[in-house]
Amino acid sequence: MGKETAGFTAIITQDEFTRLGCNRIAGLLGLPQKEVIPNEVIQFSTVVYALQIGMVPLISPAIFRRVTDKYAGNSDDNRLNEERCQAILQAADLIRGGLPGFTSYGISFPSYKQELEKQKETWGEAESYKSLLIGASTKDTTDEYTAGVRSIFPKAQTYIIDVEGRETTKAQGFLFGSGLSIPFSDNSFSSIHTNCLLPKLKGKNIGNKTKLEQLFAEMYRVLSDQGQLIMFEDGMPDAYGDGYSFQKAIEQIEGLLKQQGFKKFALQTAEIFSSRQDMLRYFRSNHNEEINSVCGPTDSFLITATKQSPFDYTKKKSDKKAVEPILL
Repeated sequence: MGKETAGFTAIITQDEFTRLGCNRIAGLLGLPQKEVIPNEVIQFSTVVYALQIGMVPLISPAIFRRVTDKYAGNSDDNRLNEERCQAILQAADLIRGGLPGFTSYGISFPSYKQELEKQKETWGEAESYKSLLIGASTKDTTDEYTAGVRSIFPKAQTYIIDVEGRETTKAQGFLFGSGLSIPFSDNSFSSIHTNCLLPKLKGKNIGNKTKLEQLFAEMYRVLSDQGQLIMFEDGMPDAYGDGYSFQKAIEQIEGLLKQQGFKKFALQTAEIFSSRQDMLRYFRSNHNEEINSVCGPTDSFLITATKQSPFDYTKKKSDKKAVEPILL
């Protein structure tokens, strides 16, 4: 199978990818490995994707009942069921191959990688590089995030916060916390990452601020000078509700970021790995394998912005100091 790299073990063949996906599901659901049937997993993922877009799954009622009863999870814990379902969709991508049907941090890493490499111009090989991911749907996502950041900054300290979690709590650096009240002191992080987070924050205001205003204010507070916000997002109009075009949503986001003090706002077409197999091959090759990437979904973009002091930043890389993150 190859040696372990950044928490991953080298995997080469499609049979091994399929076995990995089935093992992941067996562990999640407490099933014997032999009871996890690859075709059933693919059928289950088809059901989930169809229901997500309001369509009737094109499978027989008997198959529908069998795969949902077996793989949907029957816990009273809705968060646990959600994490399991999303992890199963990720495993289904491994079994099926081809373009990923479910986005996660690792699938989006070609986009993040470009920005992290640019940050080396500021941070060099600094041991003080600290990064925060806000929101994590699965343990796979947290592992991908940590491996991705450390592929560029090997000694980076990585942290993850989410308002709830079950399996994700096992991740190194995970803390319960909200992006609307980030539990760290000012000037703590070199970068903050999100992955498809913004549309989930539409709704009620927080005091006299919208949730997005509060999120961006907190991000600005905990970023250090020259720290960067890196957001892979899709469904932009959904962050504002009905009646908002993509362009209007982006203009609103840019305005809110600049209102909080962010500079160097940029929007670019997102890139993703061409398959979940290619993603794992990259991470498990000690990052020596060439990235096979394609353009992300049509409504996905990478948004970046920088916290920049009002004075010119002219310090040398070796002078750059990061504040040790302190829990509030």
